Amino acid sequence: MDVNYFINYKSHNMKRKTRYNRLIITVMMTLLIVSGISGCKKETSSPSPGANEVFIQNYAFNPSTITVPVNTTITWTNKDPVNHTVTSDNGLFDSGAIQSKGIYSRQFTTAGTYPYHCSIHTYMTGNVIVQ
Repeated sequence: MDVNYFINYKSHNMKRKTRYNRLIITVMMTLLIVSGISGCKKETSSPSPGANEVFIQNYAFNPSTITVPVNTTITWTNKDPVNHTVTSDNGLFDSGAIQSKGIYSRQFTTAGTYPYHCSIHTYMTGNVIVQ
């Protein structure tokens, strides 16, 4: 056999492997760029609380005052990374420690104003007004 045949065959295979490797690298780079772009989406903050809902967020009750009709159930959702409580100022209710992402609900069956606070972070205060 001719030596040139083996040289040409080897050269042809090297070119094919090089093209294949370039294709693989191009596909991988494209996937990395696309996944990087989709991973760069800015995380949005939690939406606002809905009706009859209070968020415990950034060491505050949001909204700090909520007005509802009699027989309404209010749900508090802890969005902070630490425990909080929903504790009535006059001892009518106490959630106990609400863990991060935990919830506490209470139905208000009598008209009146119900001030409350977090017993862990006493500067956190709120009011439920039942009409």
